[in-house]
Amino acid sequence: MAKTNPKDFQMPLNKINVLDLSTGHLSEPSRIFMCAAAGNGNRLGIMAREEGFFIGAAHADVAEDEGLLPPDLLHCLRFARANGMDYLLFDRNADPQPGLPLYLEGPHGALAFDPDHDWIGSMSVNVADHFDYVLPTGKVTIEAVRPGALSDEQLVIRETPKPLEDADYEAPEGCWLSVGEASVRIGINDETIFAEILPLGYEMAESHGRIDVLRSDLAASIEEEKRALDADSPSL
Repeated sequence: MAKTNPKDFQMPLNKINVLDLSTGHLSEPSRIFMCAAAGNGNRLGIMAREEGFFIGAAHADVAEDEGLLPPDLLHCLRFARANGMDYLLFDRNADPQPGLPLYLEGPHGALAFDPDHDWIGSMSVNVADHFDYVLPTGKVTIEAVRPGALSDEQLVIRETPKPLEDADYEAPEGCWLSVGEASVRIGINDETIFAEILPLGYEMAESHGRIDVLRSDLAASIEEEKRALDADSPSL
């Protein structure tokens, strides 16, 4: 019977990265702005939903250069872009995002930062300001992070590594894995692919073992398996 490689049935999916944000990260004037923009065929591609809004993160550059967006919305766009997101989905049912200001709901709009929410700009005295913004209904004041006050690097969230299931993964440039008490470095260079075991949390300590395999030997094995598979396949 011919051997079947399970990877022959794998194929890539077309994916995009969407950041799910609470609408609580938008001031009330910004929500009014987005509703109005969505209904006017805006060139920023804002879409309004019953639960919130949808917008592309790539608009951050144009919006910042031309002053097209309220400062709190612009800050959310910059945050999303810095973290590798393609789009933002503002959802009233989403949990608050650590690292972004959260606005308190008030009788006249959400104009004040929530002092109890954990966000990168907790030193708000240094990075936040009050901005006058003109809406169709008149001028409003928005408290927000000053554009450019935080660099893209400061906006990046360092995620806690997620546990991996016993499954098939790809690491084109190598990776680090934590397995039990071991920190496993899997790497690749022009000639070899290697795996090295180090004590977890002490990766600069002496290695407990390393294996190097020539990529040319692996390529030869792949060709050998292909020939054996072709030989086992019935001819038509």
